[in-house]
Amino acid sequence: MYQIIRTGCISWALGQLGGTFFRSFILVVFTAFCSIVSLLPQIEWSLQWGKLIHTIAMTNAAIQYNLKYVFYYQILGKYSPLQLMIITIVICTFISMFLSSLMFMISLYFNHILAVSITAALTIMLFFVVNIHPKIRYILAKFIPTVWAKVVQVNSPVLGYYWVPSIKYMFAFLLIGNIILIILILIKVKKCEFNWENEDI
Repeated sequence: MYQIIRTGCISWALGQLGGTFFRSFILVVFTAFCSIVSLLPQIEWSLQWGKLIHTIAMTNAAIQYNLKYVFYYQILGKYSPLQLMIITIVICTFISMFLSSLMFMISLYFNHILAVSITAALTIMLFFVVNIHPKIRYILAKFIPTVWAKVVQVNSPVLGYYWVPSIKYMFAFLLIGNIILIILILIKVKKCEFNWENEDI
């Protein structure tokens, strides 16, 4: 409350959105780090690790050595493993930002319960999309951003369908979507009056 009074509603909203982006980025980087923690004892510090992953993806070495990690060779023909990691972190950050902004916007225009319900539904839809028939999956995956965290499967067809949208589509959708949500948030914040009931609790 005191921050809004001191800085104004627009500045407060921009601060919230900036904080959301920063927290999203930190969370995604932390998640990426956690995904490789189990590999740390076996990691060899070398600039040639991309060749190893490419070899595993192109051969049946994963089966021979009982590796539990899946490597999609199709995408490795277009991007290096390091590039893919950076792209994935950026896309996942924008996905998290999109969901946060969507929840913020719905809370302002409607109510908190609806905001939580819709964002939770988008999250749960990930499991529905992944397990449905590829033909339907191809259509739904274009509108469910939570699915796009599977960036490595962009060039990997399932029963003949490239069901994960292109990286350009993801970036365009998330960029435009976030901009629209931020504009809607700022418009509403500029016009609305905050209710300070129980402000000292």
